[in-house]
Amino acid sequence: MTRIERCEHLKKFIEIRDDGLPYWLVTRNSQAIEGTVAGGLTSSGYRRVAVKVGKVNKEVMVHQLSFYIHAGYIPKIIDHINREPDDNRFCNLREVTMQQNLMNRKFSKGSSEFKGVSFDKSKMKFKAQINIKGKRTHLGYFKCEIEAAMAYDKAALKEFGEYAYLNFSV
Repeated sequence: MTRIERCEHLKKFIEIRDDGLPYWLVTRNSQAIEGTVAGGLTSSGYRRVAVKVGKVNKEVMVHQLSFYIHAGYIPKIIDHINREPDDNRFCNLREVTMQQNLMNRKFSKGSSEFKGVSFDKSKMKFKAQINIKGKRTHLGYFKCEIEAAMAYDKAALKEFGEYAYLNFSV
């Protein structure tokens, strides 16, 4: 059974409500009860549901199911616009390329709490930099961490547009 066939099967039993969560439309067993949230979370926070194929459970990611229910197909890569992996409202999902998806990813904190910013101990200043098409571009050194973060945001907006992960709201 393909992903599309699993989604087609599941949409008879599940609806994605305004809160972005999947709910059972009918009671199927003691764990799948009408009106309750369907599926569980992966270790990275994405919700999945299972469909039984013969004696084997096959999983479907809920963002794929939501996209399929609303658009009729499943893109190769789906991005959660607000970066919340369990918010599967169709308005929060978009089809993207791998490069666009990487532009919008969260970052892990290093010497700064801001994306694109690190502290350079040898210069005793904050350094701003951005990765564009796999190449790191230096944006400058700043006395203030916030100025460095603003420099990153400006460059990210210019290069990545709506896919940019910004430090500050626009």
